[in-house]
Amino acid sequence: MEDLNDTGLDHIHQATILNDQASIMSLVQSNRRLLESRTNDAKWATPLLLACEKAKVNVATVRTLIELGAQVDVKNGNNQNIVQVAVLRGHISILEYLISLQRQDIPVFRVVISMINMDSSPETETAAKALTALIKLGNIDKKRYYSQPNSISALVKMLHNSYIDDARIHILDLINLIIHEDSVHTAFVEEDGITTVTKLLDSNNTSEIIHILCILKELGLHDNYKAKISSSQSINQIVKLINLTTDENIQGEGVKVLGNTARGSPVIQATLTSNGAIAVVVNLLTNSPSPVVLLPATLALANFVKLHQENQMVALKTNAISPLMKLIRHKVRDIQINAVRAIHAIVERNPAAQQEIWQRSGLGPLINTLKRTRQQEFQEAIAEALWALAGTEDEGQRNMANRVGISVLVSLLGTLSDKLHFISSEALRVLADGSDTKKDAIAAEGGISQLVRILNSSRQQVHLSAIRSLRILVMHIGFKPHLNNQRLVAQAGGIRLLVKFLTQHRPELIQVEAALTLSYAALNNKDVIRLIYKEDFNYILILRLMYSKDDLVRLLAGSALATFAFNNNGQQKQIALAGGVRYHSFLPFLQSQDEFYCANAAFQVAVLSRIIPDEEPATSSAIGIKVLVDLLDSKNQKSQALAANCIARLGHTRAGIPSAIVSIGAVPRLAKLLTSSSELCREAAAKALGYLTANPMGERQLLSICRRDQYLVKILLHHTGKEGVSKPFLNGWKHSKRVGLPPIKDNSNVASRIFYAEYENRKNKDRSDTFLLSFAQYEQPEELDNLNDQVQNNSRPISPTGQDEHVETQSNASEPITY
Repeated sequence: MEDLNDTGLDHIHQATILNDQASIMSLVQSNRRLLESRTNDAKWATPLLLACEKAKVNVATVRTLIELGAQVDVKNGNNQNIVQVAVLRGHISILEYLISLQRQDIPVFRVVISMINMDSSPETETAAKALTALIKLGNIDKKRYYSQPNSISALVKMLHNSYIDDARIHILDLINLIIHEDSVHTAFVEEDGITTVTKLLDSNNTSEIIHILCILKELGLHDNYKAKISSSQSINQIVKLINLTTDENIQGEGVKVLGNTARGSPVIQATLTSNGAIAVVVNLLTNSPSPVVLLPATLALANFVKLHQENQMVALKTNAISPLMKLIRHKVRDIQINAVRAIHAIVERNPAAQQEIWQRSGLGPLINTLKRTRQQEFQEAIAEALWALAGTEDEGQRNMANRVGISVLVSLLGTLSDKLHFISSEALRVLADGSDTKKDAIAAEGGISQLVRILNSSRQQVHLSAIRSLRILVMHIGFKPHLNNQRLVAQAGGIRLLVKFLTQHRPELIQVEAALTLSYAALNNKDVIRLIYKEDFNYILILRLMYSKDDLVRLLAGSALATFAFNNNGQQKQIALAGGVRYHSFLPFLQSQDEFYCANAAFQVAVLSRIIPDEEPATSSAIGIKVLVDLLDSKNQKSQALAANCIARLGHTRAGIPSAIVSIGAVPRLAKLLTSSSELCREAAAKALGYLTANPMGERQLLSICRRDQYLVKILLHHTGKEGVSKPFLNGWKHSKRVGLPPIKDNSNVASRIFYAEYENRKNKDRSDTFLLSFAQYEQPEELDNLNDQVQNNSRPISPTGQDEHVETQSNASEPITY
């Protein structure tokens, strides 16, 4: 026995309490048995147990004892080991040191878990506090805890018990700290932890509620748990909680749970409709001044309504747009961005929602903010929202592009954002499509050089959009080249980049789109042709694409070849020498039910007929022309516009083609399209008619139609100008007016008269679809319907010579080219 004082302590015990490491080492060197010397009291503690118990003892003393070889698995008189002693005394630094040793005979986390599972409320609370403190320490491997058997189930079980009320907040805090780990949230859900914490949402302890909401917020991010959250009534509980509380932290965390759970889940989105969650969040957006609430609320609303039409309309009915528009001007940038994204989500793929916001004139704040801000993320959010509002139809997108303005769109091309590049390029494309003045304005603002610049983007989506936009900008309707824009593309280095896209190994779609744009840029432009051939260009590259497995690639390759060959015998010869084309390559498209494929293939065979060796040129031309004229009767306005555009192109190609077009009733059909509700249809039809007036028969047919409806002439000349129609037609019209036209009856040609009156009124307005809504209720002119009925019944108008002119027997058709 060692010498003990009156308190039952010997020298080593006293040195331990005094943190005298030097004395401890000296004593142990003289007698190693002192390391396991017990105190002579009820605690019966060794120096190490004593070091873990005393508040004044520091970690260095514990380290010294362990390094000297003290036994770590000893227990005191209360059957407590060193970990239990340190936990009960709250010595976190000692526990941290013991964990750092990573010794299997010092299982800190296992001991703490077992203490939490004990039926002793004070001990459970103390253990929970210690465990929470350990997890919070950055240098502690949290895996050491949750890799222990039953670690998560122990925590969930403790939450069930009423005697751990004082420890509950610590347990919730611990769960909240590790719930993002896969093994933790899996075990938590398997132990029915969602139901357990949901029942605790009626707690009066604000901190507990916030911890629970944070746990559910994390679980809501996982698709596997969304149904469980819904079935456990968590969503209903949280909606009620948000609606009743005034605590902004609870409101903020609550909407985060709802937003995370709703994201990408139509089932949860539908639940939010039935329990009034949308109205609750809109109320927060309207009345809460706190960024803590507004930031998650805007994001949550976006998740509620995204791609869910019922929720989108509910949001509109609850007037969600009004507070969102106000929040665009909030001083916190993230709130501004989230508000714009919520508007985007409300209108995305929902024409009814888009139309309602248009009618409310809700675009002004968005467009004005886009013009003012220079913060890229904010610009992206606004541009995406505006483009979603524009819808998927060209008319709506064109209206939106007009509202934003060419200068703003071109400036967005100068940013570093691929998203802005894509949206701006698409907007400029639809704006320029069919509008010569817009093409000029885009070029004047430097849009062409910017579009060429973004061809260097790393995103294929941007490449495709820029290539297509450049193609539109260099060509007028009816294949009339825009010479200035062709020159600007060449000056900006666009030809070199387009040939690079074609020749290098890239996706076939980009190759063929580049080839088609090259053909547009080269049409009737010898300078561009020379530039193309300087860049290692060869028609074999395009001919190879004619045999792609992708239908669209084959179709566009044919269009590129047809454009290069258009009115150019030299290029036709080059194509033939490179291998040429075969009629069977076009036949599947000519027989297709897709009118886009059908119209393009029809134009291609008409142009390339002279170098198609496996079919007679006259037959190929006739088939193509007949298909295009028949498509003028399509119910799809895009198909009508495409067919009219192709006819306009053929209207000034080789001799015999215009006569063939006129002979099968194209003129009355095109005249009917002059009163179409589609601006692109009207312009394409007008350009086609303008070219066809150079044909005597076409001129007479159009004059006859215009005498019945005098307003058609004004619509025609608005799109073509006097230089766009033949002088005989203008002279014939002047003569008709001199000799007197029949009076307009009150009930005749209603559509044309209303159309032209509205057309005049809206010339200077921003939105071009204002009159279209009212125009749709009127029928087309009766006379044009009658004329088209004749064509549909295969009764072609009789020629002035009394002969029925067939496409196949045109005496003035060009002979095939042979090489």
